[in-house]
Amino acid sequence: MKKYFCIILLFIASCNTLSQNQFQQFELGDSSYVTPKFSPNSYGYMFLEVQRGFPLEYDLWYVNSEQNAQKIFDNIIDFTWSHNQNVVLISSLDGLKILDLSDLKVAQVYNDGTAGYDLPAYSPSENKIAYRLRGDVWVVSADGSDPINLTRNLDGSTGIFDWVSDSEVLVLNQRRVFLIDTETAKNKLVINHANTFDVSMNTNNIVYTDGEKIYLTDIDGTAIDLLIESNGVLLSGVNWSPDNKYIAYTSTIEEGTDLFIFENDDPSTSVNLTENLDCEIILSFSWSYDSKYISLSCSPRLGSIPSNIWIIDIKSKELWNVTGG
Repeated sequence: MKKYFCIILLFIASCNTLSQNQFQQFELGDSSYVTPKFSPNSYGYMFLEVQRGFPLEYDLWYVNSEQNAQKIFDNIIDFTWSHNQNVVLISSLDGLKILDLSDLKVAQVYNDGTAGYDLPAYSPSENKIAYRLRGDVWVVSADGSDPINLTRNLDGSTGIFDWVSDSEVLVLNQRRVFLIDTETAKNKLVINHANTFDVSMNTNNIVYTDGEKIYLTDIDGTAIDLLIESNGVLLSGVNWSPDNKYIAYTSTIEEGTDLFIFENDDPSTSVNLTENLDCEIILSFSWSYDSKYISLSCSPRLGSIPSNIWIIDIKSKELWNVTGG
């Protein structure tokens, strides 16, 4: 059996307690840091450090709720938190693994011998795992059994996806959004034109972008409301807050990308959170468990190194560059 090794470094910095208006900054060196994701129930978070070379892989950093930072794993592609904040699901070139943060032990979940697993995501009950592999979305039981290719009946490559329930997944395929049964792979067209989408926390609604517009629809796409219409500005990256009160999105013009939020029942409340941040491109972002903060990966120039992780207070707009670049 192949052995997997974790990289354990000494704590970079620490503070005994975290106030809600301060996050620790770490001097991590001249590298690029991407894909920040908050813990599901604390101010701890994780992010990836880009490795040089090909194929592109990443080192996984963990900052716990006391703001101690460790590099805990290497050679991964993506990750997601379990509802249990001590467990992380990892995808890599050689399959799906579970990392236990309490002892940093790793267990292999699934590997069919094909390289390139990404976008791992637990179902609501965590009885199933969805992931993307070579342009298709697959679902496998949490114990690694019964894999099924959900998008085998769709043409072309599939992009993002999101769970609706244990039995249904929404996928973006060729700018169309389909609702797919996870047992039979039967699909139903829900949205005909979309760039990005996200499912509300109560799974009743979908928010999605189509170029310069943001729409809201119910889960089967029958009722569509126009929320925001820009003028020559690309809107993307829509994402509901965990408390279901806000929707975040990115707005891109020639000068760069900004992150906005608005109250989900009032688009007129839209506010720019990154107007004081020099950011050519926002690579990804995620909400804190209590919807008070957003973490994001920002590059000051397209293709430049480093890209850094920032945390934003959505009320005060206070910014913390936690990777220090």
